[in-house]
Parts: sequence; C-alpha cells; structure tokens
Amino acid sequence: MVAARQVATVAPLPAALTQQVWALGFVIVCQSVLAGPPLWPSATPGGLLLAAGAGILNYALPFWLYLTALTRMPVARAATYLTLIPVFGMLGAVLVLRERVTWLDLAGGALVVAGLVADARTAPADDVVREKNRVLNREEAR
Repeated sequence: MVAARQVATVAPLPAALTQQVWALGFVIVCQSVLAGPPLWPSATPGGLLLAAGAGILNYALPFWLYLTALTRMPVARAATYLTLIPVFGMLGAVLVLRERVTWLDLAGGALVVAGLVADARTAPADDVVREKNRVLNREEAR
C-alpha cells in the first residue's frame, strides 16, 4: 500500500530504482556487520556482473512491472503480478546459467501467465482507477 501511494507521485522506474538501491545498501551493511570485512573476498568481476544481472532480471524488473501496474489498477489486483518473480527467475536461470527446465516448470510458468492474462481481461476501466488515485492523493494532501 505504501508503494501504491509512492507511484501516485513518482514514476515507477525511479521508484523501483530507489527501492532497489536502498535494499542493496541494507544488505551490504548487514553483511559487513554480521560477517565483517572484507565484503565478498572471493568475488570476481564476472561473478559480480552475474549477480547484478540476476538481481535485475529476477527481482528489479518484475518489481518495476508491479509498480507500473499500481498506476493502472488497485493494489489487490496489482499484487497478483508479483507472481511473475519466479517466472523471471526461471527465465534468468535458463538464459544466464543454462539450466534446464522441466515440463512442470513450464506448466507452472504458463499457469501464472495465463492467470494474469485472465485477470487483466477483467480489469476495470482506467478512468475508475485514475479516480481512485485522485481520491487517494486528495486524502494524503489533508
């Protein structure tokens, strides 16, 4: 619900970038406090690049799509789009790590996508959502 209010005033891409950078900073601080320096002593540039790519493809991209959905639909409906995170994870594992997927993986991904397509077809008109966002922004201004 916090994200829904944030995307009413900030575009989804900068909002997602800001949230991801804060999360990365939090992870780095926790890792340094709990494990102590040096941070990632055995990390190679290629390994860090793979980790960054995985983070972007598997989490940041689906979250950006979620924030974009929040600008077009109610929170309860947009939350269903978070189910794309494992689908993107599977896609990343295939493309980056060359992992094999089973028919069960494909069936699960297809069910997620089919469910979201079915949900999107029943979405309310955009003007109804815009009116709700306008009311929400007016309440925040008070």
